[in-house]
Amino acid sequence: MKEKLIQNKWLIVLGIITAFLGMATLFLFANDSRNSAKPTVIQNWRLTGTKSISERTNPVASKILSNKNTLRVTYNLHGLCVLEGNASSLSFIEKDTNKKYSVSLSDYGKNCSNSLQTVDIPLSHFEFPKDTKVKSIIASFWYPTQYEVDIQSAILYKSDDVVLGESTKKENVKKTFPNITPIREFPYAKESQY
Repeated sequence: MKEKLIQNKWLIVLGIITAFLGMATLFLFANDSRNSAKPTVIQNWRLTGTKSISERTNPVASKILSNKNTLRVTYNLHGLCVLEGNASSLSFIEKDTNKKYSVSLSDYGKNCSNSLQTVDIPLSHFEFPKDTKVKSIIASFWYPTQYEVDIQSAILYKSDDVVLGESTKKENVKKTFPNITPIREFPYAKESQY
């Protein structure tokens, strides 16, 4: 009788241990699936230069863009007023052709900022064909004086908020030049699209 009681206690202890290990396994699997749903493609990059191009590259899985529509970038310009084009670009490199698909950070966030900021960039702004397979992501900066840019993180995810080309990209704004004497009378010289 005493042996049966001891045997039952061991079975209960073994059942509790098994249940605990099962829950731990489920927890780890759930965390893995959440992390794979939002893969980090850049983490803690510092790009610095003095009249030179600074570039960092990270290899990525070829199908990393599958079922994703947004790149969330958290960065600090440290007061730098970034220039357009390749002087402040984030690019994906296509796997088979090495073709570069880029956006300029000058089109997002607050330029010349001296604090951490986060922007969501729709992948449609990179303008790559559907189902593009990539091999790497590149951050590239250039400025004619000394500069420093920190990219804390860049993650890919599927946003439910991106709808038919909705964008966080700045709109083109007509610039006015009030201190210029026009050659012709208004309305010809009042506004320019440049």
